[in-house]
Amino acid sequence: MNGIVFRLGKSVRVAFKHYSTIIISIIPCIIVVSLVGVVLNILTAMPLVHGQTIASVSPIAADWGAFLQIFSTCGIMAIPVYVTWSTVRHFGGTELYGLFVGLTLIPAGVMSGLDYGSGLLLGTVEYWNLGIAEIPRAGFQGQMLVAIFAGALVVALERFLTRITPKLVYIFVVPLLSVTLTTLLVYLVVGPAARFLEQGLAGAVDVILNDESFKVVGGLFMGLTAIPMMTFGIHLALVSVQLQQITSLGSSSLWPIQVSAVLACGGAALAVFLFEKEKELHESAREGALVTLGLGTVEPALFGVCCREKAAMAGAIVAAGAAGFLGRLLGCCSTSFGVNGFFSFLNFPVEQWLRYGLMLSVATGGSFFLTAGMLWVKKRRNKGGEQ
Repeated sequence: MNGIVFRLGKSVRVAFKHYSTIIISIIPCIIVVSLVGVVLNILTAMPLVHGQTIASVSPIAADWGAFLQIFSTCGIMAIPVYVTWSTVRHFGGTELYGLFVGLTLIPAGVMSGLDYGSGLLLGTVEYWNLGIAEIPRAGFQGQMLVAIFAGALVVALERFLTRITPKLVYIFVVPLLSVTLTTLLVYLVVGPAARFLEQGLAGAVDVILNDESFKVVGGLFMGLTAIPMMTFGIHLALVSVQLQQITSLGSSSLWPIQVSAVLACGGAALAVFLFEKEKELHESAREGALVTLGLGTVEPALFGVCCREKAAMAGAIVAAGAAGFLGRLLGCCSTSFGVNGFFSFLNFPVEQWLRYGLMLSVATGGSFFLTAGMLWVKKRRNKGGEQ
């Protein structure tokens, strides 16, 4: 029994290492989106001119905002392309196949994967009838897990087909079958399974955070699970929950918890930067602290630091859980969502800023001190072992 548990644990660690390496490769793209996003927020989100945004009073600023939106669209909507390419490159496949498959996951002219959950609620989802099955006319925008499976699948198919295909017809058989079979299997099997999981998750979260009898416990639970969900891209399934909350209730109790989890990762990265001397991790932590705390983009701190340092991951998760508990205890809710990091105060009415500030302080400060404490204990143990 112990041997089975050990092998299972080892397999999970190996899979997690592969996953982290794949995601770290696309962080530069996400940083670009974050930097441009700050400018977009200044132009289109912040009420800097007599209570109005710069874009609302200046046609030139409005056009700049519309132009810069290109970067945001390419960065967020095209995530499956980057992830599939990174997966194929990581496993040694033909990178062009990864790009091709990635593009098939975000087809033009069909519903975005980010709108699929709300589309189900509104009954606006259309379907392709392929004879063998009906599948939704929707892409997989913003979904990382599906893209990783797609990348791994196209590599496996390419290797198998290369072994059994004569060189004379290789160029006709291997590219065609690798790409088409992967895409078909993703839309028929992987995609529906992922969507079923996401729909169940969204429904459960909605109940947990809105039921008065255990909403505080629900806040703790959502805070504790927010970072693991971000790690696997599952948190994107909760967009429909936030839309539903804003539409029906006028506010979202989920958004402050998610932002707190992001800044908890940033606080952990800052602690690693200050107290960890290993060169590669130290540099990743510097980037993670700057980008995540400064811009509210979680990936540099999450994948560059927390996924590589257990103390940082544990500190961030515990602090995010405490912030979620406090947020529901104080009844902290946003009236909109989308602006992340410390700029996210713009999503809240002014009368909630103090409560929200307490949430963020617990998340950021808590993760920093917890991570720093665990790193100190780790170093003490290592010194004791050396003696």
